[in-house]
Amino acid sequence: MKFLNRRHFLRISIAGIAPFILPFRNFKLISSADVQKRKIISFGKMKVSSAKEFYVQSIDEKPPKIDPKKWRLRLDGLFKNSLTLDYEQIRARESVTQMTSLACIGNEVGGQQIGNARWTGFRLRDLLEEAGLDKSAKKIIFYCEDIYSTAVDIQSLLNENVMLAYGMNEKPLTREHGFPLRLIIPGRYGMKNPKWLKQLVATEEDYKGYWENFGWSDRAELQIITRIDRDVGNHVIRGVALNGKNKIDKIDISLDGGETWNEADIEQTESSYVWSLWHFDIGGRKGKIEVVCRATNEHGETQDETKRLPFPSGAAAPDRQNFRIL
Repeated sequence: MKFLNRRHFLRISIAGIAPFILPFRNFKLISSADVQKRKIISFGKMKVSSAKEFYVQSIDEKPPKIDPKKWRLRLDGLFKNSLTLDYEQIRARESVTQMTSLACIGNEVGGQQIGNARWTGFRLRDLLEEAGLDKSAKKIIFYCEDIYSTAVDIQSLLNENVMLAYGMNEKPLTREHGFPLRLIIPGRYGMKNPKWLKQLVATEEDYKGYWENFGWSDRAELQIITRIDRDVGNHVIRGVALNGKNKIDKIDISLDGGETWNEADIEQTESSYVWSLWHFDIGGRKGKIEVVCRATNEHGETQDETKRLPFPSGAAAPDRQNFRIL
């Protein structure tokens, strides 16, 4: 897969997928009365993206090739103890594993730059405590083996779900996904989850990283994201939804371009940081339909109908897809 920087990515128009054609026979016509109560499915049954399926984004065309025997992670700046860890030392630390979904801030509405994986590593706050983080520090700057850098405020990094990950889906990180070490900070776009880490610097100064200097959001907090997938086997439309720190509470589906709405079934998770899979039975519909998917989070915030482009804070609008069913 070719690596694209965000400037290139936003210049590319995503080609439409040809209408999906599916034979029709004896399908049930659905109405609002037919919609069942949302189903809650266990956390362990959520779909996980393989390393090959998981989206890749980079500022360079090729990921850095790093020798784990020579690689080091350094902690500098406003720490009482400047630390240097090698690859064996980070692998020897007490590990945690958690499922977290990531999305690129340059992802278009309904785009494929989103994935869900099971990450293994260790809690960043434990490392910061071990290094003796000074109370005057306001941000940690993350420097990477390529020229990328970004910074995150200290308070956000003290969340127990923020981790330095060396594993993905029970395997070591691949080069494309950040080997040997990357940051996982749930609820933030991928630009705040830097890969190929080499240095963490605690500072009391403000710092703007690579993409922030191009005008992209410094907070980079996830918007409400919905995506309609085109698998309509058995006349069931499926998709994903995500909102980072807030759980997805409801998915509404329209089959007529937004004129009328019905509620989809959500396969919810135990964590707001993991995407929710949803499905909706379109019944005995035939011909052309315009499917619209909008999500509402646990605080009652619903996606705005006004389409907003990715720059500078991430795209935000219900996803729309056209289907043709024979």
